[in-house]
This record gives sequence, structure tokens and C-alpha cells, in this order.
Amino acid sequence: MTIKISRHFFIISIMTVLAFIFAPAISVKAADAAPVHTNIDTSKKGGNQYITYKLTLDKTEVTDGRVVIGYNGDILELENDSQGIGFSEEDINTKKENGKELFSYAFVNDEKKSAGGTLITLKFKVKDEVFRQDTAIDTQIISINNEDEEVLGNTSLSDTFSAGKSKLKKPEISDITQSILGVYVSWKKDGDADGYYLYRSTSEKGEYVQVAKLSLLTTYLDLSVENRQTYYYKLVAYRGSGDKQDLSDESAPKSVTVKKFWGLFD
Repeated sequence: MTIKISRHFFIISIMTVLAFIFAPAISVKAADAAPVHTNIDTSKKGGNQYITYKLTLDKTEVTDGRVVIGYNGDILELENDSQGIGFSEEDINTKKENGKELFSYAFVNDEKKSAGGTLITLKFKVKDEVFRQDTAIDTQIISINNEDEEVLGNTSLSDTFSAGKSKLKKPEISDITQSILGVYVSWKKDGDADGYYLYRSTSEKGEYVQVAKLSLLTTYLDLSVENRQTYYYKLVAYRGSGDKQDLSDESAPKSVTVKKFWGLFD
């Protein structure tokens, strides 16, 4: 009875240990931390990037355990969590500490349990405003026990991965020529871009005005040109819309001087 009461007490008091999760511990690679292992998967859906974290347990006899998972809340937003192995009691808490978001998971079983599989799964959404950078999910195994026998003591695991959208490449106008109808501008599409804004000016360092917004095409025929006039064009790639729209740097300007064709451009 005393053992059972003490186990249930440590479930209730899990939050009291959070202040110490960054205390010195044995740091190992996930693959070497048997009987626990971590795994990170990344996926995209509807333009959003998602990170799925899993903590798994080799088939082991256990009675209780405590785990704290830390991540950068400026980059990742926790969407949901789920537990795989069922225990008599489980406790989940979240807290922010030392600039990190912390997710704690504690479990206890009334008697020895031969368990294996997924302990916990966390699904994160990468925040919209985040550009590509390395980040880590840190796992602190505080203890996993089989009654009085320690299965795994104070151990740290860290999984580093890239999260966020890539910055749009600076576009380049590949061709600019005069056709019989006007000025023909073309460029190559960047797979990360949703489209392009095309700007025009009558002087290289003058004021540029938007003449087109194109999403599918990588060419534009500018019909509103005049004879004997030099035009400068710049290109800007965009991704998204509204307040969440990302813009690339402006392309280098390219110019063309319109010459009269068969009475056109008077």
C-alpha cells in the first residue's frame, strides 16, 4: 500500500520537478537510449508545415515513469497530444520555463506492466511567420522504473531538425525584348513562389509602378508602351496573401528601348 501511495503522489507532484529538467543528465543519441527512443517526422498540408514527435518504449516491464519534453514555442505550436500505452493513471501538464514550452507526462500502473510501443505522440504546427531554421525538441527522461528497480534514469535526448518556410529567392528577368505589339518580359518560376509582381519605370532609379500581378504565367506582354521610350522592369516574387504574404527582394532592373514598328507605338 505504501508503495502504491508513493507512486500516485509522484504523479500529482510532477510539476514540481520541471524546474530541474535542465540539471546535468546523461546526454545520448535517441537510438542509444534503450528502452526509449524518439522520432521526428515532418509533413506539409495546405501550405502549413507540421512536426510529429513520438516517444516509444521497447517492450519492458514498468510500473511508473516521468518525462518532460521541451520545445521552442516561438517556432512550434502544439496542436494535440495522444498516449499510446494505457496505464492505471496518467498525468499531463504544460508550462513555460526558461524560455521554453514544456510538456510533462507521468504515468503509474498498479502493478508491473509488460509494455511496448508509443508512450506519447505530439503534433506541432510550425508557426506561419517562421522562416527556415534549425530547432530542437529536447526530451528529459527523469525516471522510468519497475517498482524499486530503475529501468532508465536521468537521461537527455535532443532531436534537431529544420522548421519553417524557405525564403523566396530573388527573381531574375531572363528575357526582355520588343515584339510587334509591345514589350515581352519573361522569367523562370521559383517553386516556392505563388506568383510575381512586375514593375516598370522610365528611369533606372526612378519610381516603379506595378503593371501586372501574375500567378501562373512566367511571361508578360506590356502593350502600354510608347515609341522611342526606354523602359526599366523589375520583378518581385510573392507567396501567400494579405497580411501573411511574403515578398522576395527585387530583381535587378532590365531595360528595353521601344522602336517604331509599321506605324505602331506612335
